[in-house]
Amino acid sequence: MHYRNPHRFNRLVVGGSIVAEIQYRRECVEGARARLYRDGQFNEESSSDGFGDFKFADLPVADADWRVMVSHLVHGQPLYCARGVLQSLCMGEMSLSPAPAVPAAV
Repeated sequence: MHYRNPHRFNRLVVGGSIVAEIQYRRECVEGARARLYRDGQFNEESSSDGFGDFKFADLPVADADWRVMVSHLVHGQPLYCARGVLQSLCMGEMSLSPAPAVPAAV
């Protein structure tokens, strides 16, 4: 018997989908920045594809505080982030909320 890709049995995958309300419809967001942090330190960055999907693969199984932060220049910041991932995880849809408008200087 031969096992293909045995390294995947003790590694993690974290992924999700980014959506935003665009012209009164929920749409997939391409080009959103997903950043992965381990114990508060930046670990890795990924971008969402045309379907709004992103993933981080081949992560070590560790007793660590994992955080995923997602943002987009036009569509804003997320309402939800994952913490404490100890197993592979599909985060599902993450909705971006528009960044607050900066008041004009008087």
